[in-house]
Amino acid sequence: MKKLLALSLGLLSTLVAADLWAGTFAPETKLGERLVLDDTFYEQNIQLDNAVADLKAKSSPKVIALGDSTMYGSVVYENETIPYFLRQDLQKQLPQATVANLAYPGARPADLYAMLKLTADAHPDLVVVDVNVVFYAQRILDEGALANKTLKREYLFERDVPHGVFAGNRVEEVVQTALKDTNIGQYRTEINKTLFGAEPRQYIRDAVDTISPKPAPAKQPAAAEPIIGVPWTAKTWDDKERATMARIYEQGPLTEQNDSVQMLERFQDYAVSHGIRVLYYLAPQNDTLIGKFFDLGQLHANQDYLKKQLENRGAWFLDLSRAIPASQFGDYDHMLKDGNHRVADLLAAEIEAKGGLRP
Repeated sequence: MKKLLALSLGLLSTLVAADLWAGTFAPETKLGERLVLDDTFYEQNIQLDNAVADLKAKSSPKVIALGDSTMYGSVVYENETIPYFLRQDLQKQLPQATVANLAYPGARPADLYAMLKLTADAHPDLVVVDVNVVFYAQRILDEGALANKTLKREYLFERDVPHGVFAGNRVEEVVQTALKDTNIGQYRTEINKTLFGAEPRQYIRDAVDTISPKPAPAKQPAAAEPIIGVPWTAKTWDDKERATMARIYEQGPLTEQNDSVQMLERFQDYAVSHGIRVLYYLAPQNDTLIGKFFDLGQLHANQDYLKKQLENRGAWFLDLSRAIPASQFGDYDHMLKDGNHRVADLLAAEIEAKGGLRP
């Protein structure tokens, strides 16, 4: 027994010492206009944790923008996004207002709910979130309920978890995800590979075997600046693009059994129970392009269904699903600069009409 205790204490001390040692190579990250989608983003949430810490230190009024690639601004520069323009608009009302863009491409409703929980401690005065009908498609859900795997930790104590968040034992998966966020996991590539290529419960022993004084891995390069958007009319829409659109628009009617619908409801319930003010908006869709391939009836019915779900829970929302002309899109749902500017203006006007940001 004494031998086992001594061995356990020695193992713990070794891991702590190694973690501190690896931390000497840790780069600093600061919140910019939006998150940096480097090779580690969807595997380690150091950026998200640092962003939340940064937001905690900011004074009110502060706004957090949550969403997918349409909010992130995938086809525009970082100073042409909805959150960027929204900050400019809100600062005309309150010069000290801040807007943090914490959206990222691929974010599903399960991601957004986890992000709301993660950012609640930053005490935002307002959360603006896009409701994009794209991410309620069953084929998207079948690919995975959670795009950012690091957010599994937010589901550890949830009673009902969307199918696909956990593949196996949720405690072990959360532990492995958490270990990726230690200095060892972040900055010692060879340890990280051994750690998470192993079978469950083997990773501690493998970590001890792998620890050795080797040079620190090179910093991950920042993601390249996205290409400035080109109107969808200047692109060729062939079978490949049609197949991509079918994945997200060729779907049946939404129902209460849809995991993403349940996540939207849970998002609103959490916001109400924690006193978080939320403005939802139904993300614009390029009906002109979509209508070339698919019947718009089901799309509009699903948008109306999501709107009804928000109404039933007394949510504050703005229906912008058909508010942007086709000429201001780069594809089926990603807007160019002018479209993003227009959405930001409409959101700012809605916020002002409802009394502005809380001081």
